[in-house]
Amino acid sequence: MHINDIKMGAFVETFVFNQMKVNTFVLHNDCGDCVLIDPGCETPVEQQKLAGFLDENRLKPVAILLTHGHFDHVAGASFLVEKFGCDCWLHPEDEKEIHQGEDVAQLHNVKLSRLRHPHRYLNDGEIIQFGQFRLKVLHIPGHTGGSVAIFEIQNNWLFAGDTLVKGSLGFSNLGYGELMTHLKNKILPLPDETIIFCGHGPTTTIEQEKKSNPFFRRIA
Repeated sequence: MHINDIKMGAFVETFVFNQMKVNTFVLHNDCGDCVLIDPGCETPVEQQKLAGFLDENRLKPVAILLTHGHFDHVAGASFLVEKFGCDCWLHPEDEKEIHQGEDVAQLHNVKLSRLRHPHRYLNDGEIIQFGQFRLKVLHIPGHTGGSVAIFEIQNNWLFAGDTLVKGSLGFSNLGYGELMTHLKNKILPLPDETIIFCGHGPTTTIEQEKKSNPFFRRIA
């Protein structure tokens, strides 16, 4: 899937990788700056598909952002760090998920080249500038303790990880009480036209979720 904002010269390319069908997102612009979110490319074929797209479009990753540390969302991170020399960012509370990832991946017959540690931390509320992209970090613990959503301010794009799926919430390992509070305070106030890029499945919008998602209706 390819989404673009002609005025801003900004683009989102979506790839679906590994047996867990993780959405991997490439944010890029006319200048060739590129940010990767949740690189789930597990196999050499998948890794080459992503790397080939970057090479063909003359894109150089300036950062890898992980919405959380589960193995299916980080499967390609080590490969990409080695190939492109970019930093990898993660919320500090999910570093333990990275360390456990290789063992968990084996239970699902997924080969994971372990990312030894993140290079930088994502902190709640901070705004990170990558070229023209202004990305706000929203810490939303629930699926994992360090789960975050990434809001691209210029284009109203929300990369929700496994916090949301279209029409519902993702599975919460920490219960739903705190998660609902964070959704009310951090997600619900976003503009209705905000496009939500979920970690699995199709995209949606804040407006659509207000109309059809029972959890959104409850907190509204």
